Amino acid sequence: SIYRFRNTNPQIMLNKLKDYENGEGKQSIPLYYNFRSDENILNFSNFLFSQIMTKESLGIDYKNDGMFECGINYPKTSIPSVELCVIPYEKKQKEKVVPTDVYSVMEAELEEDEDNIYAKTEADFIASKISTLLLGGTKIFDPECGDKDHLRQVEYKDIAILYRSKGDYLETILNRLKEYGIPVKAQSSENVLDTIEVQVLLNYLKLLVNTQDDYALTSFLTSPIISLSFDELSSLSKRNDESFCEIIKQKQNENGKIKKAFNLIEEGRLRLLNETIYDVLTWLCEKTSYKCLLLSMEDGDTKLENVKSYIDDFLGHSYNHDIVEYLSFVEENEKIDLKRSASGESDAISVLTMHHSKGLEFPICFVCDMAHEFNTRDQMGPALFSPTLGIGVQKFDRENRFKQSTIARSAIIVDEKEKSFGEEMRVLYVGLTRAKNHLYVMGKAKLNGLCHDTSFYALRHKQDYMSIILSCLKDELIESMKMGKEVLSVKTGDNTSFVINVLNPNLDEEEEQKAEEQIVDFNAKSILDEIKQTDKIILEQTKTSNIAYKTSVSRIMEKEDSKVLHPQSVQKLLVKDDNITPDKIGTAYHKAMEVIPFNIKEQDVETFLRDNLEFEEFKLVNIEKIKKCLNWLKPIASGATKIIREGQFYLNIPYNQIVKNSDVSEKVLIQGVVDLVIEKNDEVILIDYKTNRFSNPDFLREKYEIQLQCYKIAVENAIKKAVSHKILYSFFKDCEILFDK
Repeated sequence: SIYRFRNTNPQIMLNKLKDYENGEGKQSIPLYYNFRSDENILNFSNFLFSQIMTKESLGIDYKNDGMFECGINYPKTSIPSVELCVIPYEKKQKEKVVPTDVYSVMEAELEEDEDNIYAKTEADFIASKISTLLLGGTKIFDPECGDKDHLRQVEYKDIAILYRSKGDYLETILNRLKEYGIPVKAQSSENVLDTIEVQVLLNYLKLLVNTQDDYALTSFLTSPIISLSFDELSSLSKRNDESFCEIIKQKQNENGKIKKAFNLIEEGRLRLLNETIYDVLTWLCEKTSYKCLLLSMEDGDTKLENVKSYIDDFLGHSYNHDIVEYLSFVEENEKIDLKRSASGESDAISVLTMHHSKGLEFPICFVCDMAHEFNTRDQMGPALFSPTLGIGVQKFDRENRFKQSTIARSAIIVDEKEKSFGEEMRVLYVGLTRAKNHLYVMGKAKLNGLCHDTSFYALRHKQDYMSIILSCLKDELIESMKMGKEVLSVKTGDNTSFVINVLNPNLDEEEEQKAEEQIVDFNAKSILDEIKQTDKIILEQTKTSNIAYKTSVSRIMEKEDSKVLHPQSVQKLLVKDDNITPDKIGTAYHKAMEVIPFNIKEQDVETFLRDNLEFEEFKLVNIEKIKKCLNWLKPIASGATKIIREGQFYLNIPYNQIVKNSDVSEKVLIQGVVDLVIEKNDEVILIDYKTNRFSNPDFLREKYEIQLQCYKIAVENAIKKAVSHKILYSFFKDCEILFDK
């Protein structure tokens, strides 16, 4: 194990490595090659940990001694291998409300916890990516599949969601995914028998055999079933001449809770004469509403699942009929292989902690809730212990009546902070290296005050993974995120390539609830099911109308606008090389407009594009035309509250809502990409770039009418606002072509 919470000491391995390096006749053989992860995933991990894991911080020179090299070459896809999803977050101070009348709990409006909204934003991002992976035809390498290239479509079981710690934030994410119809299953290596809720039932069984068991009796009395407080228990047991059990028994007539406990014990004994352990525990849960009590607690669903797993396990075992045999079995086997059953389908997304994922691998990983604050409880107790520094306690100033930490305790806190930082970085390393093909890292982040700083002092004082990761980025990238840029394509000098998505959470929950239709439909499973159910009907329509039930915006345009389009009439914008196609030119210009900042200085445009485009793309772009486009865009983008570039979407809507005068009413699944959306004041401006050599504006309006209509529907339903302007920008004419509203 590499984890401190399992009482390991990583320093042992570091010392061993030093001994081998310095000792004669000894040799250390580093295993640098990684045969699991895609090259971009390894480069991303190397990019981060070469800045985080240093001799100063963790005693490891990762950059020179620990960087992995890729040992496998996966087929490339159009989807980035690594995406970092950042949700800007600023904690708002709640206004103090002074009630002017009697406060009514019943009439009070419930405000959704802000954390829930951020968690839902993460879930929406996960759902959208899953939709793209499943519906977009993404294939992954699988040596066991029958395909000659060993490639197959992505399935839910190929995906894992990793997290640091359980809590309401994670539950909100999982519940949101379930709302979208995405199957998830929680996996845990935690032994159910070790959980408190199951220990209550186990101790109850011990009391059925022996009521003199003080530990079992204390556990049962203080459980939610009886709810006797420790203060009450302490006040009842202040005699020295009698056993604890005898003292408690004598208080039955004085304390209703104690009487209830012994009544349950006596009735359980009577039932065991004719019933199994399974029957008795089932009766106990029903009699005391134990399962309802568990559901009312934090993480109640998991607690209830643990209790169900424990009780159900008695079925099929011989000790179900013999409680003495069962208790002997438990006593003789400290570790019983009783694991929580994973809920959900076999083809479902796995959900597990980062530290439990050690040794596992998944084609696609979503590492979520990266803003979860580190646990510092070990540094806050009144008395702290260190194996190397000893014991440190607080001292109490009786005269001035305040507590103060001693020098020994302060030294232990400093030492513990350094060791805890190393522990968290090892867990992070595990989480970021589980993915084979695609890695998505997400979480909220406070961007104000953030800057590039990877000094040990700065990193050690960070409270979460996301702030540490963002501190490794260049200041230029951080500033772009602060300015509202929503998509950033990052390339570094060490061949690291990844995409940053900056998401703005929908803090207006009412507007979300008012939306009747999800145009950007993340529910991939329900879409597929709907398509399968209507498949025969749609295929009949296909025969008569030649309409595909899964298509793209461009294909619909080709079909419906054949009277307008002239085949092969699109000419090259500037380049006359026969090996260069119009598609390549269009892609190069779109990529340039996706990555370039709108506020960039004119003299920096060429240098920026040379650094951020592939060389073949850069050759196809006319810098002067890009400058003219930016000069046109700057006043439009100035003061914008939201800018969306290259926004992917899926539509699942009736065909005749897109194509006018069509008789086809069946739903079609359409995918597309919106070039640019600018939200400014009350206006929403939709812009699409074109590189065709068409000069007649009316011709272009007619040609792209359907495409802009699809984009308009997608944008309006995604941001819940009406599109006020639809604009084509022609790089050939260096001008805008305005559509009617």
